[in-house]
Amino acid sequence: MHIYWTSVVAFVAILRCTTADPMIYGTADLEHDWAEAFKLIITVKMQYPVSNGWRMALIFSQPIKKIDVWRAEWMDTEVSKDKTIHALKDLYFTKKLENGTTLTFAVVAYKSQKNRRPGNVTVLFKGGNVIPRLPTEPPVSKMAL
Repeated sequence: MHIYWTSVVAFVAILRCTTADPMIYGTADLEHDWAEAFKLIITVKMQYPVSNGWRMALIFSQPIKKIDVWRAEWMDTEVSKDKTIHALKDLYFTKKLENGTTLTFAVVAYKSQKNRRPGNVTVLFKGGNVIPRLPTEPPVSKMAL
């Protein structure tokens, strides 16, 4: 009897991993555009409770050198080779988010070319520790430091 329940618990754990939290699209509103950088306000409305952290992908239409961010952590080793996809993760005080609440924070993105227009930004959010990506994108590769 004990082996049966262990198998059921293991199956449920596997099922939980394969049916992880769905991806949420957020918004990125341009607040300021400087010659070398631009400031965005990122907003994501929770469509489910996030109990143990999250990951976010910012997909830019131009290469970005680096990111300064508040209320999240820039994962500087999780940047696409062309520097258009940058990953963020929770901080200790944004690890848990209730359904219906809104996560909002500022991001300063540093341009690869001075005086270039900011372009478009796609915001992908997902609860857990897997960086979200669009189905048509290759996985984000680690940069050599």
